[in-house]
Amino acid sequence: MRKPVWLTMVVLAYWLLLPGQAMALSCVKPGPIEQRYETYDGVIVAKVLNVKAGQEEHTIQLEVKQSFKGIEVDRLTILEDRYWETDSRVSKEGEEYLYYFKNIDSQWENQLCSPTVKLSLADAELDYLKDKERQLQPASELPTADASHAPAATDTTDDDAESRPIASDSEMGQLSDSGRSTSAGLMVGLIAAIVIILIVVLLGMRRRK
Repeated sequence: MRKPVWLTMVVLAYWLLLPGQAMALSCVKPGPIEQRYETYDGVIVAKVLNVKAGQEEHTIQLEVKQSFKGIEVDRLTILEDRYWETDSRVSKEGEEYLYYFKNIDSQWENQLCSPTVKLSLADAELDYLKDKERQLQPASELPTADASHAPAATDTTDDDAESRPIASDSEMGQLSDSGRSTSAGLMVGLIAAIVIILIVVLLGMRRRK
């Protein structure tokens, strides 16, 4: 009986060590461009200047080329879920991306299920966003606010209705934050591992009888 048990444990351990891959399978397919724009707090085109790896999240320094929502500075530091490493869209130094951010506690985050995409693949989205571009200013000219933790843009009288939409509950429910997704995935994996091991052990005990 030992061989099946050990084989099962090895397979499950390998699966649990790759939660990013499991999480990627649970992400809802991005909706229409209009919905993506409404759902996320920040939408920008940026070049990756530096990537600092962390245990749970990577710290990414960006040079903002264009902003279409929520961000008005030309330099930005964001957090990126480390499980992007299993995806071709992981931020790489020197590359440019169309980013979709969430603003969590005044910190911009590139979450696991964000529809972030390489700039070379974003022609259709850029065409939709071209009329929503915002003027950028140097981060050094904002002494009262840290550009790394810039808050999401607030409504102003100069904004038109499209620049300040509010996502519906159903839209917000489609994309959970990366922390909740990761915790849920690990919990499901752990429960599945325990159930399978118990089944294997019980079958082995019955065969001995």
